[in-house]
Amino acid sequence: MTREEEVCSIQSMILSSGPEELLTQLRVIMDNTKQDQSVITLWACMDICRKLHSASQALSKGQNPASIAGSLKLWGPSKDAIMGAARRIHPVQAGRLLSLAVEADRKSKSGLGKADRLLERLTLQIAGGSR
Repeated sequence: MTREEEVCSIQSMILSSGPEELLTQLRVIMDNTKQDQSVITLWACMDICRKLHSASQALSKGQNPASIAGSLKLWGPSKDAIMGAARRIHPVQAGRLLSLAVEADRKSKSGLGKADRLLERLTLQIAGGSR
């Protein structure tokens, strides 16, 4: 699986799983490899928050969904999942999720928390906020 496919898979999991399933799948991702998966998983979270924020803002301004998806380079199943979540979330809430992702990234890079715990919290917040 390529990195891009891995990111899409993680993002799809976040947007489609319930809390228990999400934590179980996150644990599988983090524990079933010799390489540290926290960096790619955190990047996937940051990317999904950025896209949710941009899409929700654009939708609230009445922009064409196909145009938004194109500008954010969304395609396939991730396009439908992200655009669906962007329709349900208020731009202010999407901005908060993006801020939470930036804060989790800062903490992980500064040694201010365990990466797995930061990711558990962040993925649950994204999943809960985008429903």
